[in-house]
Amino acid sequence: MATIEQLTQELTELKAACTRILTGGQSYGAEGRTLTRADLATLDRMIRQTEARLEMAKNSGQLSHATAIFGGSR
Repeated sequence: MATIEQLTQELTELKAACTRILTGGQSYGAEGRTLTRADLATLDRMIRQTEARLEMAKNSGQLSHATAIFGGSR
């Protein structure tokens, strides 16, 4: 299981990735090459999952009563 520090770092990086997309766009090109970043929906899901994992790590493996985690596909 990841440590609180590792999860905090992961969450910081995920939020930074969202900020880069929101401020710089989903994709860009230079010199005939194109870079496409992860989509916001995927990053949002990953942020919510990491926040839940971080909460569990801080609470000895327990979720608080106000947290719900939904997985699966529609």
